Amino acid sequence: MDLSDLRKAITVRSAKRQKLEKQLLQFRHPMTPGSVYPQYTRCARSGCRCMKGEKHGPFFYLSLRQEGKNGYALHWQTNPL
Repeated sequence: MDLSDLRKAITVRSAKRQKLEKQLLQFRHPMTPGSVYPQYTRCARSGCRCMKGEKHGPFFYLSLRQEGKNGYALHWQTNPL
């Protein structure tokens, strides 16, 4: 492969990449910064299954950082993703 063939291949691949980028950006939507993570919990009821090791959940939390402070949003019982 000589230099002109390499230049042609680079041009073709660059055009394909630009086309794919435009397609991806077309489906862009507003996003919330943070992380979604699952968490399992225990309740305080005696005789509940969670006292035997089978915890409740998963509950999904949104972890955020706003104004320099860590926090989390309300949880979902179904996977929000």
